[in-house]
Order: sequence, then C-alpha cells, then structure tokens
Amino acid sequence: TSQAILLKNLIKLKAGPKTPCETVKTIPCLPYLFPMKDSPCYIGVLDIEPKEIARQLTLVEMELFDNIPLEEFIGQKWVKSDKAPHILDSILRFNKISGWASEFVLKWRTPEQRGHVLGKLIDVAHNCIKLHNYETVVQIVSGLENSAVTRLKRSWLKVPEKSQMRLEKMRAFFSPIENWKAYRSHLATIEPPAIPYLGLILQSLTFCEDGN
Repeated sequence: TSQAILLKNLIKLKAGPKTPCETVKTIPCLPYLFPMKDSPCYIGVLDIEPKEIARQLTLVEMELFDNIPLEEFIGQKWVKSDKAPHILDSILRFNKISGWASEFVLKWRTPEQRGHVLGKLIDVAHNCIKLHNYETVVQIVSGLENSAVTRLKRSWLKVPEKSQMRLEKMRAFFSPIENWKAYRSHLATIEPPAIPYLGLILQSLTFCEDGN
C-alpha cells in the first residue's frame, strides 16, 4: 500500500552510520547554537559562518528525526498530543525556527542590516540542502515567506544577487506543484541519512489513511 511504501522510505532515510551526527558535527565547543545573551560565552548568529550554523541546526534536527519511532506515523497519532510526542516535538521545532527566522530579520532597523540578515539566512538554508537537511530548509524559507518579511521591499533590494538566486531555486525546489514533484524526485535519488520535510510526510500519510 501507499502507506507501507512511505514508511519503508522513512526507514531508508533514517538509515546510515551508527552516529549520523558525526557527519556534520565539527565544533564541539558550540553545544548550543543560541546561548543566552547574558552568558559569558555568547556568540551571535552573525558571527558564525552559514555553513557552521547549518551544521549545528542539522545536529538538532537529526536527533529529533532519529528519535521518532515508526509507530508514531501510523493512525494519525500526531493529532492526539499524547500519542506522538516525538512528532509533536519536531512540529514545535518547525514553528520555533520559522518564527525565529522572521523575527531575526525584523529586529534590525535599516534596509542594509535586514538585507544582510536575509542573505545570511538564505545561505544557511542553502547549506542545509547540501547536508540533506530539508526540514530546516523549509523552516527558514517559511519564515522568510512571512508577510511581515516579504513586504520589506527596500531590504530585499539589499540582498546579494547570489543569495536571491539561491532563494528562488529553493522556492522552485519545494514547490507543491505536481504533488511536490521536484522535491520528491530529488529525495528518491540521494544517499541516506537525510532529514526529510516532516510536514509533507504527515500530509501524505493522512491522505493515504483517509483514502482507505
């Protein structure tokens, strides 16, 4: 059945080295990407290279995704808060990062500052694609699609052309046209491990179960 195929693909994506995080972890002195501002070891996001931010975000997402037991995907358990706690943790994480991305842009005052931050976030998402972390890519792009961010016309004019081109490619890549054809086709060709976009998995499972 379609549901069985989806679950089989999930197992494939979760498969890989015993410690998949080792493929992205490079700076053990940064256990938390966003320490409290009053911490003596605080490091601002703008002080870190996009590639390293992507790696650190991927560490968190990989752990969340890897901890989801397959039985939570059956029977739409995520609709009941006490039946799929791990899936709900990932959903909460999605909303948190998406909201953070838009708030991080809006906290700056000038178009030049906001343009720089927009470019930074786009480059982080671009590096997440290289790490097969598609969940975080959608989180960031979703945050940048917030109406409060998209209306910042002067700020978008300050975004480097290279970053703008990357964003357009990501929008096309995650387009829902033809049932997310571009993204699904790509996902079928990559070598695991990978972190897929969880929202699409839950949507597909819901359609399969409702159809049956």
